[in-house]
Amino acid sequence: MPTNTAVSKDNGARAAGFSAHAVGKNVTFQTSVGYSALIGPVGRRRGTLEYSAVVGYAIDRSVLAVPGVRRIIPMAELVGDLPFNGAGRG
Repeated sequence: MPTNTAVSKDNGARAAGFSAHAVGKNVTFQTSVGYSALIGPVGRRRGTLEYSAVVGYAIDRSVLAVPGVRRIIPMAELVGDLPFNGAGRG
């Protein structure tokens, strides 16, 4: 989005690391952690640590009897952030 408009007054930058793993044949696990920064008149260099974890379990066609469906993967996700400065810090 363009900056300095009615929708957005700030620029943003984010650096993050991701990790994905398979446990056995059906379980997958992904984590991420990153630093996000807003730079501009509204954000005023607001920095935030962002993190997430996702786990999924693959259910193959041999278990399901749904035509046209190869695999279903139900997932659970935990997402959060920790502001370093600004109103929500701490």
